[in-house]
Amino acid sequence: MVGYQIFTQISLVTLIDSLNNFMPSLGAWLTLNLSTINFIHNFAWVFVLSSIAPSILLGKDRSVIVHFIFCLAFTLVSAWIRDIVLANGSNPVTTISYLFHNPLIATLYILAPYIIMLTLDIHINRARARKTKEMIMEIEIARHNEGIMNLEDKTVS
Repeated sequence: MVGYQIFTQISLVTLIDSLNNFMPSLGAWLTLNLSTINFIHNFAWVFVLSSIAPSILLGKDRSVIVHFIFCLAFTLVSAWIRDIVLANGSNPVTTISYLFHNPLIATLYILAPYIIMLTLDIHINRARARKTKEMIMEIEIARHNEGIMNLEDKTVS
């Protein structure tokens, strides 16, 4: 829950340092806008986590107010734990954060929320298309059965 905040900053700095070697002007621009880029990627993680967690914990049929309260509590607890983690120095989160100094791992981490969003969208769209196709087939079967019953009624009369 807290890791995304710490890991995002480290991953971005790692990627910018890597870019500075062969694209110094892009690296300089990214460094200048680091806080905005960090906000966007942290927001992506919050969006993914706050979309998935309530669905899993509260179910899909929840009110907007319940979702809001859950996300607000999620955000406040996350910020509180982050402050505690950073204040205490060495712990599992800060120990794991050294992995994100590797450019490949940093890149995968930065791309992860977007990959998750795309995967969920593809899955949901496929499920929606499958459900629509099933509904169309049910309607066609019902119409076909209705047509047969109408023919039987006409032949009986």
